[in-house]
Parts: sequence; structure tokens; C-alpha cells
Amino acid sequence: MKIKQMAIPFELKGFKEQDDTFEFEGHISTFGNVDLGADVIIAGAFAQTLKERMPKFLWQHRHDKVLGIFTEAYEDSTGLYVKGKLPKKVMLSRETGELMKMGALDSFSIGYSVVDFEMKDGIRILKKLNLWEGSVVTFPMNENATLIGIKSVTPYNDLPVAPEGTEWKRAAAIDEVKTWSKDGEEKAAYLHCDNKGSMKLPIAKVVDGKLQAVPAAIIEAAEELKDSNEYREEEKAAMVRNLNRYFEKIGVDSPFKKSYDFSIIKEMKDLNEALKALGLTNSERNIFISKTKDVLSKHRDDADGNEPENEAKTKDPELEAEIEAEMKSLFKKLKPQEQQNART
Repeated sequence: MKIKQMAIPFELKGFKEQDDTFEFEGHISTFGNVDLGADVIIAGAFAQTLKERMPKFLWQHRHDKVLGIFTEAYEDSTGLYVKGKLPKKVMLSRETGELMKMGALDSFSIGYSVVDFEMKDGIRILKKLNLWEGSVVTFPMNENATLIGIKSVTPYNDLPVAPEGTEWKRAAAIDEVKTWSKDGEEKAAYLHCDNKGSMKLPIAKVVDGKLQAVPAAIIEAAEELKDSNEYREEEKAAMVRNLNRYFEKIGVDSPFKKSYDFSIIKEMKDLNEALKALGLTNSERNIFISKTKDVLSKHRDDADGNEPENEAKTKDPELEAEIEAEMKSLFKKLKPQEQQNART
């Protein structure tokens, strides 16, 4: 069984300190957010597993470091919502509770295995998961994780687009959204919202009583983000991806879209440079190149007619389904010598 991990910043909805425990609640996974691994969890993915068991509450995915218990876990419109307790009599739990309370530990990561998924436009839609555990983690990036969370980046909400020519006055729009918002709905109007509640790069306003993305705001946010050095590389890349999807909706070329002549690729280092030119982060490039080598290796084995030893361990149908469609065009452009190099 293949256990994967997905990490997100954890927004505390409630935190209480009792005589013997720390009690907390909030979302440890969100729906509809396409992460750097091109995976997205949809509503209902946890439904069956939550009927069967409560996930374990761990420290840094360590099965020998149980922090406490989840007292409740259920899906809502945003994602997977939990309530939990940490016992003060356990030193690690007491220290974790104190660090969560002051905001030093602000990320959660879930450990799960995939039961059912489908591919659509290069995105793997996770429809059913086995949820094994939820962990407090120091960093939302795990070098052994297939999926990487992006701290503070607002998930893509696929807002409806206001008509072309809709007036955009930033200050007025922000005030209108704040007045209209209920239960944190205003976050969807921004590209970035940190755990202190600071919201940046607005792209939407209230039109006819509904939150709608405004073409002029999308263009303004893109210009501001393009020249900004305020955000981490992974954050900026995630916001660019969200903006690109809105540019497609409004029928305007994104200033972030780049092209590259893949015909000049002769070695893996050339592929790395090509992906860098296309705007992928270092972690994204590493994931892409690693999976590329896996696919090239499979194709070479098939072309040679040699089945690898212990096929069950060396071939991963799930991996092939994830990326083979995306890699097919690239594979055709790689020279035969490079296919050999990819195995070494």
C-alpha cells in the first residue's frame, strides 16, 4: 500500500486550554485546491473512510509519536474539519500545544492512500481516499511527499467572471466584499491570505449580489505579482497557476505564459533548464524530472521486450495513469540516447 501525504497551513477555528488538555479545531485538508503535484481532492473523498475509523493524530507522520486524539472528523463545504485534544501530561503533546497556541506550529499534513481517481486535463482528481492519519508538521513541504502544500495561497475558487468592462476601483471593491462577506467568504476574493488574516492581491468584487472575478482586477493583480519579491517561490508559482486559469476564462493571454523549444533537449539537464524557463519551481522540476525518468524507463523496457524483474514492484499503474498522457508528446521529442541516459 502506497501512503501519500498532503500538507496545508492549518487555520485554527478554535483553541482552548483546559486543566488537562489543549483542544483545537480547524480544517486539515481542503477541497478543490490543485497542488504542485497536480492533484485535487474533491468533496466525498473522505466519506467512506470516516465511517470506518477515526484517523490517528501524529507528530510529523511518526507512527511512534502519537500526540492525542481527534474527537471529531467530518467533511464540510471547505474540506476535512477536525476537532482534537492533546494531553498535557504527555511532554511532546504539551510542547506541541504550546507551540500551536503561539502560532509557531501552523501546518497539518494528512497521510492517505488513493482508492479511486480520474484524470482530467492533466489533473488527477482524487475521488476516494483511505485516510490513515493527520499530523502536525513543522514545514508544509516534506521531501518524501508526493504532494506539497502552499502556505497562505488561496485555493482556486473558479469564481464567475464579471462582464468585460466592469468597473474596478480597488478600495471600494475591498470595502464592498468585506460588508458582503459571511464566515470568511471574502478570502475567495484574494489570491493570498496568511494565517494572520492579511489578504493581498484582490481579483474580485460583489456584482449583482455575488462574488465575481473582474477582468481589470485580474490584470492588475498579475502586474503586481510579476514585479513582487514579497512571496516565496512556491507561493508565487501557485498564485501564477490560479491567475493563468482566470486569464483563460477571460480570453486574455497571461503575461506569465512562456514557451520553450523542446526540440533542443538532448540531456536531462536541458530538460531542467526548459522547465525552469517555463516557470516551474525547483521542487516542481524535481518531481517532474523524477516522474519523467520513471516513464522513460518503462517505455524502454517495453520497447526492448524485456520484462523487469519483480514487475509488481517496478511498475506502478497509478503512476503511469497520472503522467503518461502528459509525457507522451515530450517523450517523442527526446532522442533515443537520452532514453538510455534516463535509466542511469
